Amino acid sequence: MNVTKKFDRLKQWTNEKMGAEARTGLSDDFKALELEMNLRHEGMDKMQKSMTTYVKSLSKRAEGDDREKQLPGGHLGSSMVTHGEDFEPDSEFGNCLSSLGRANERLARVQETYVASATTSWLEGLERSLVQMKEYQAARKKLETRRLAYDTSLAKMQKSKKEDFRMEEELRAQKAKYEETSEDVFRRMQDIKESEVDLVQDLTSLLEAELSYYDRCREILLNVKREWPVRDTHTATRPVRSRSITAHGYADRFNPVEEEPEPEPPRITIPKLSSRSRSPAPDSTGGYPLRPSYSRTSTYDNGGREDSPARRLTRTVTDSSAISSSRNNLRPARPITT
Repeated sequence: MNVTKKFDRLKQWTNEKMGAEARTGLSDDFKALELEMNLRHEGMDKMQKSMTTYVKSLSKRAEGDDREKQLPGGHLGSSMVTHGEDFEPDSEFGNCLSSLGRANERLARVQETYVASATTSWLEGLERSLVQMKEYQAARKKLETRRLAYDTSLAKMQKSKKEDFRMEEELRAQKAKYEETSEDVFRRMQDIKESEVDLVQDLTSLLEAELSYYDRCREILLNVKREWPVRDTHTATRPVRSRSITAHGYADRFNPVEEEPEPEPPRITIPKLSSRSRSPAPDSTGGYPLRPSYSRTSTYDNGGREDSPARRLTRTVTDSSAISSSRNNLRPARPITT
């Protein structure tokens, strides 16, 4: 493309933006499909990113004690089995560790199978749809370029004052390219719309893989429960251990939504000063406040006192003549002078 054609197309684009030149329009069906493609691309892009994060979280491996990369569940199971072998063969705790540890190792293998199925079914289907979307967007940009070239040739033809065979040939060529690209874009949009059938099949495969995964996990855990070395009576008679009010369990920390909010303790407030306590009424006898009465606690101890009989009091009979003689011997009182 020479410089003259580039300049003519830039001039045509500028005039279209300013409203000085008309542009070739598209059909209503074409515009409706374009809006649909934008919605599909936005949704597919979000699902592909979220599915990639989901698969990575399930397939993330941790380094074990033997420097071998394995899933966290498998690492947990192997550590349980290793510690369970440290106990005696008849140890309930050791047998429980070994049983649950082997179950977690099997669960890790089932998880690997599920991740592979989810990747080959739904994730790859989303990626294929995004590839279709990218090809459609590239074709749509090409259509816009062809449309601008066609409108530029048409504007030059209309402004020409004399007939030019070369302009007519160029106009026919640009129109043919534009129509061909328009049909290609429309066909790509129809292909994307019809690919829903494949996406439904991929989504069904994901559903079946997910159901199989959780059913298999439940089956493994139920088998462990049936062969659990400890009887249920042990757990039924297990004493309840008191826990501190500031301690939080694992479920309490990681499931805050399911936990009911604890009621806030009542706020301690200072009561206001009553009118009776502000100015106590004085006593009518002395002008002083009444002395508060105190309750006395009984110190009598019924069990601490010995059971010895108390001395009985006896009354002594006195002679009346002796009392009369004593009264006569008293000195008479002197009168008080003031």
